[in-house]
Amino acid sequence: MAGDWIKFEHSTTDKPEVMQMASILGVEPEQVIGHLLRVWCWADQQSQNGHALNVTENDVSRVSRHAEFAAVMRKVVWLKGTNGAIS
Repeated sequence: MAGDWIKFEHSTTDKPEVMQMASILGVEPEQVIGHLLRVWCWADQQSQNGHALNVTENDVSRVSRHAEFAAVMRKVVWLKGTNGAIS
């Protein structure tokens, strides 16, 4: 299944946003990466282009398996839009 993959940049693990998210959440950066991959894979499966998903922040946090994850993604500007139209 050639379409069942997403691009993951080598530098993602060291991005300031990942470090900031880890600090806010009180977890290791590797855990943030795991949560991000869950969200990004899910978003890739649920949309044509990853934009304007008809979901809420609660949905994103549920998919990530961390209750505060969507709010923290928004703080580092990796989540945009309003509830019901998130990208």
